[in-house]
Amino acid sequence: MERRVGGSPPPLSLYLLGGAFVTGGVIGSVLAGLMPQDSAQALADYLVAFLSLLEQGTFSPELMPMLWEQLRLWLAMGILGLTALGVVGIPLLLGVRGFLLAFSVGGFCRVFGPAGLLPSVYFFGLAALLTMPLLFFSGMQGFERGLLLLRHVLGVGERTDRTGSYLAVWLLCGLGLVVAVCVQVLLSPVLIPLAVGVL
Repeated sequence: MERRVGGSPPPLSLYLLGGAFVTGGVIGSVLAGLMPQDSAQALADYLVAFLSLLEQGTFSPELMPMLWEQLRLWLAMGILGLTALGVVGIPLLLGVRGFLLAFSVGGFCRVFGPAGLLPSVYFFGLAALLTMPLLFFSGMQGFERGLLLLRHVLGVGERTDRTGSYLAVWLLCGLGLVVAVCVQVLLSPVLIPLAVGVL
């Protein structure tokens, strides 16, 4: 990604990726609201059982599964950014991420009403707050690099080899994601009782 002078407008990739994420979120919210009653009841039974396990302390968040949940998207975007497929694949991945996030929050609110908002903020919102800036930055890097490769393939631009700097930024984003997940795990003993206690 080229260095930008302070005060310059945000890159086009930010608008495109943000639009994909928001579009997926809107679709997820709408589908959560349109969930059939029998599906909502099945989801309610599952969530009640899950939250009961959390309240009893028989289940607690584990670091490795939470790391994999966040790093798999980062890994996929990093690989796509090495090819021209990143121009299509990265917006699609972020759109799916927005859909899953909004559908999950909407599912909590559909089952528990307004009281489900606080637990959903912990289970989904906190992770998004800590990780999405890093994922967006990594995605922007990959999208812009993929766009350069696509322009080269189409014969409308020169190919510039910036693989080294691209991988360095990508790895730094991955390290940031690891720190963010560790913070969430450390906060879990305090936040889980608060989240479950409002239901």
